[in-house]
Amino acid sequence: MTSATSAESAILGIASLNPITAAIAALYSAGKSINDFINVHIDNLKQSENHTIASTGRVLESAKFGFGLGYISSVAIIAIGQLILGNNLISTAASVAGTLGSAAALSNPIAMTCGAVGAICYGWAALTKQEREAILHRINVGLEIGIELIKSIINFVITKSKELIDSKHLAEFKIFIGEQAQKFGKKLSDVTKLSEDKLSDLFDWSKKVTLEISNKTSELGSQVAIKTNEVGEEINRNISSGISRLSNGASEVVQTIKHKINK
Repeated sequence: MTSATSAESAILGIASLNPITAAIAALYSAGKSINDFINVHIDNLKQSENHTIASTGRVLESAKFGFGLGYISSVAIIAIGQLILGNNLISTAASVAGTLGSAAALSNPIAMTCGAVGAICYGWAALTKQEREAILHRINVGLEIGIELIKSIINFVITKSKELIDSKHLAEFKIFIGEQAQKFGKKLSDVTKLSEDKLSDLFDWSKKVTLEISNKTSELGSQVAIKTNEVGEEINRNISSGISRLSNGASEVVQTIKHKINK
């Protein structure tokens, strides 16, 4: 009874937040204490041994203190990235209830955040003017912050990421982008629009198809081998049975001849 009450309380708490914050809180299973969650999340990112992940934490931390918005700046960054990745960020009470039960099983908080920041770095400029305006409007209404401020946050993320992460590690973002975009039916190249990523996606698709064909061929080969073995065993059984019958028949003939002679 206590757990059910806690779940209901968490749903009500999240649903009472503004739409975008509620959607992010549900996505991360953060509960209504989104500020505390963001603080812990940033620390977890910064403490990672992976340079790209640690730098992502520093980007969020710098935005948090630089814009003086507290957790709102981090929520805005994650939300913008998620929208670029293809997440609609629906935060109705029903979807919040469903997300609470599935987010932990489907998602990795660190991977989600790195995918979101990476999507801004690689995907914002790739959007059409209409797509950018739609995202700006969504964040503007959902978080109730000005569009120019949102633009400043986006530019800050792109600039700060390039400042903290060299080109080699910056490219690691693409791994996170690809993994996260896949959850929403998109590929890496759908986010970045880069020719090199289109070729990479095509190569990955080709490998997947080749592997599937190989597995099917192997499976078919195994079935043929099993059938061949079964046929061989059946032939051996028939030969053995035939020899046995011939042997028995010969014995009967010999016994008959002996019987005739003895008479």
